[in-house]
Amino acid sequence: MKKTAIFLSLILLIVFCIPSIYAEVNAPVEVMVNAGHSSIIALNQYGRVFSAGDNTYGQLMTYGWKNAVAVCAGRYFSAALLDNGKVVVAGKCEDGTEIDTSEFENITQIAAGDNFIAALDTNGNVFIAGDSGSIDTSNWQNIKKIACGKKHIVAVDYDGNCFGSGTTSAESVDAFSNIDSIYAGANLTVLKDFDGKLYHTGLGVYTKDADGAETGSEWLCGSWEEDIKDIKIIPGVNDVGVVVAITHDDKIITDGTYIGLDVEWSQEFVDELIAFEDVKDGTIFKYRNNYFATIVKSDLSVQHIMNETAINEFTETLDTFDLKMVPLNYTVSYPQIVTGPRTIGVLLPDRSVATIGKTSLEDFKGAKNLSVTKSYSSAYEISDYFLGVTNDGTVLTNLQEAE
Repeated sequence: MKKTAIFLSLILLIVFCIPSIYAEVNAPVEVMVNAGHSSIIALNQYGRVFSAGDNTYGQLMTYGWKNAVAVCAGRYFSAALLDNGKVVVAGKCEDGTEIDTSEFENITQIAAGDNFIAALDTNGNVFIAGDSGSIDTSNWQNIKKIACGKKHIVAVDYDGNCFGSGTTSAESVDAFSNIDSIYAGANLTVLKDFDGKLYHTGLGVYTKDADGAETGSEWLCGSWEEDIKDIKIIPGVNDVGVVVAITHDDKIITDGTYIGLDVEWSQEFVDELIAFEDVKDGTIFKYRNNYFATIVKSDLSVQHIMNETAINEFTETLDTFDLKMVPLNYTVSYPQIVTGPRTIGVLLPDRSVATIGKTSLEDFKGAKNLSVTKSYSSAYEISDYFLGVTNDGTVLTNLQEAE
């Protein structure tokens, strides 16, 4: 009787819990990754959210988020924009204050500072939640894009005019015009005009003399001639913004080589970073004094590099990111559950098979149907004999194991 109760409990767990993990948005969305202080958040093309790293403030409590279209991360919180225009948040401000986004509606973009989140709605208005200090966006209108640094927010409107608010030098963007896109991080704002030229305000990386001292005469990225597709700004020492850019030919360039040990990036780390090709998105973050890079390739594979010894508990979590995960309604009717004398088999939406019991079906890949029967070993012991069929008619079996 006790075994029967346990068996039924496992069936109920599979039926009611697993579907909620895999139910995802139908329309493809832009794959992206973003980083907080010691955590990372990622979004796959089906709207599923992944997170890893430090969870002291609950910033990894993104389990079950679905139908997301964008993600961002503050110092100790993670956030996602859903396809219904609402925003969900996991984690808190540094002082423990909750970040309430319940009144956000019709949102099209989100961006995060250290302890606040900014949201742009369909009317071009910008709203703030969390501990934003003196930031004020109430008079901003017709906004096209927003970006946040640690303690500032900047925006550009459809006419190429710029707006800024905060408590650092990086929000001083009002004098710029003819701006197409804007980026922020740490105490740095980067602006790209319609001709592709880059400008900045705040603390950036400058050229150095022969002794390694900054000359302060030239912002390094200002001389870049590459066609820039996207920019991430990584916090360096004293909130200097280190620029990591993805070019239109899907490669990475960075001014991090000019900072060197100031941000604890080894030359090997930088060399491996800029060697990536076919890059779709990526981010760099610091976890327990180690810098990590997470890179999403064009084929949606995810690769990680770090400049010191890997932290097992973190890298193992990162390895679970599956940005190729197929949503429910793109595969089979679900759930398909079959039960043998010693094993429960569950056909998952990614067409692999999960098992509870004595039999492992790790080699069952691409199955569209699943069945099970019993067989007998030479010692007359009952075991489970599974069969699966793929789309191309290949038969998957564990017959040899069963025999």
